[in-house]
Amino acid sequence: MTKECSTLVPELFSLFSGLENLLYKEKPLTQYHFYVMGQVCVAANYRGKGVFDMLYQKHKEIFGNKYDFVITDIATRNTRSMRAHERVGFKKIKTYRDELDEWAVVIWDWT
Repeated sequence: MTKECSTLVPELFSLFSGLENLLYKEKPLTQYHFYVMGQVCVAANYRGKGVFDMLYQKHKEIFGNKYDFVITDIATRNTRSMRAHERVGFKKIKTYRDELDEWAVVIWDWT
């Protein structure tokens, strides 16, 4: 989802509103071209086979020349997802809490 579509999913309001005031490499995120990735769920029978990594590699292949990076947020208690995103190349840039959980905002920089 791009910044322009941020109002389409009310559940993502807290993420997008938090990004508006966030700096990355001493520059506001709003000055970059990025998109926000939603949840990635891999069926149990396909876990451990590289599907998650291949999905993100394909995203970089397709969108890497158009966007500076991809952002997502992960519940900090979801250590499996945190490790998988770190393995691909995501780095945590912020944590925040909403009414549901504590979240880590992670970014995979393609520049």
